[in-house]
Amino acid sequence: MTIHATSGRFDSELMNNINEYAKAQHMAASKFIEQAVSEKLEDLLDYQISEEAYRNWEKNNFKTYKHEEMWSMLGIDEND
Repeated sequence: MTIHATSGRFDSELMNNINEYAKAQHMAASKFIEQAVSEKLEDLLDYQISEEAYRNWEKNNFKTYKHEEMWSMLGIDEND
């Protein structure tokens, strides 16, 4: 994986909080920022996926299925 450098601007209070947290976790502030951005992107992707699933469920009039029905729909014998 290629690593790319970037820069950002933070107000003093936020930068102090980042530095304090990173120090308490024995990590560099840059590593903390990298992890925070990565987690935020994962959260956004999860949100988009859940919104799409909800819209599909809504289109199907909020239909729910029993376990047995789902196994059958997936072609899985639940006794295996």
